[in-house]
Amino acid sequence: MEPKGHIGNEIRKHLDKQKRNVMWLADEIGYDHSNLTKQLAKPIIHTKLLYSISDALDVDLFAYYSQQLAEK
Repeated sequence: MEPKGHIGNEIRKHLDKQKRNVMWLADEIGYDHSNLTKQLAKPIIHTKLLYSISDALDVDLFAYYSQQLAEK
């Protein structure tokens, strides 16, 4: 079963909230900008990348998934 929603949109929401952009995030985590843009377009994301993004944004993005599990 796939999670509801779209983690890429959730990440973009946090970037907007912090007035940052994907290029800033890519630099922070040492990831190619165009590849990161492609990853954020996908509804799911690899846990290692999600951890790096969570760390850079100082937000627990894993909670996005945990909340969905708790709502089941």
